Amino acid sequence: MAAIAPGTHRVNDHLYLQIKGGRSWLHRYMFKGKIRDSGLGSVDTMTLAQARAARDDERAMIRKGVDPVAARRAERAQGAADRVKAIASAQCLPQDQDDEAKPCHPATKHSLAPVPLGTNLMPRQHLLKSVDDASAQRLPEESAWHS
Repeated sequence: MAAIAPGTHRVNDHLYLQIKGGRSWLHRYMFKGKIRDSGLGSVDTMTLAQARAARDDERAMIRKGVDPVAARRAERAQGAADRVKAIASAQCLPQDQDDEAKPCHPATKHSLAPVPLGTNLMPRQHLLKSVDDASAQRLPEESAWHS
């Protein structure tokens, strides 16, 4: 078999072969005026017939007004959220009615609040706090912050 140059090659209606490092099947479609590419799978694990079937399934979703890429992302996000909830409930809730509830984060005694974007999370011993124009004072050690 002759080598195919890297790039995206049309196979048939809306089905493409992408060669970039590896080889994979793409479904190229238009949704709400935008051209989208949906990865269907690797050539190594999916035959041409399977790629055509996957493309046909996605085209049926598009006809119903559902973007296949957005639906797949939402499905993955929901699966990740379910896994996080399962792990948290296994760590925080009692296993039997006789057991006591386990702390969610035994290494910390403070709540884990979200940190605003742009917050410097580096240790603050090296930072200086300006007291007035003439002098500067070091910030207290981190151990003093938690008292």
